Amino acid sequence: MDKLQKSTTNDLIELFKPLNPCYERLFSNKTQRQALERLVKKFGEEKIKKSLMIHPKCMKQPYCPVITTPYQFEQKLGQLLYFFEQLKNMSKEVKGVDLSQLK
Repeated sequence: MDKLQKSTTNDLIELFKPLNPCYERLFSNKTQRQALERLVKKFGEEKIKKSLMIHPKCMKQPYCPVITTPYQFEQKLGQLLYFFEQLKNMSKEVKGVDLSQLK
């Protein structure tokens, strides 16, 4: 892993802070780091970053998938995308964010 990729992964792990009070443990966990690296490789850093920034606001809504780690994010991405689609017409936080290319 090069320095840029490590920096990107660390920056994205920081976005789990509002979701997980023990997020610091994610930095050293290979499984969590690899999940983020796969997501960035497939969808790009910007799309992953946007969805992680929106998720804490969405978690307050009923039926939102509970995601507190990068591995859960990778595993529940389909559920999260479906949930975002349901909220698009109802929530200002999600309006204007196009996550359709993550499908």
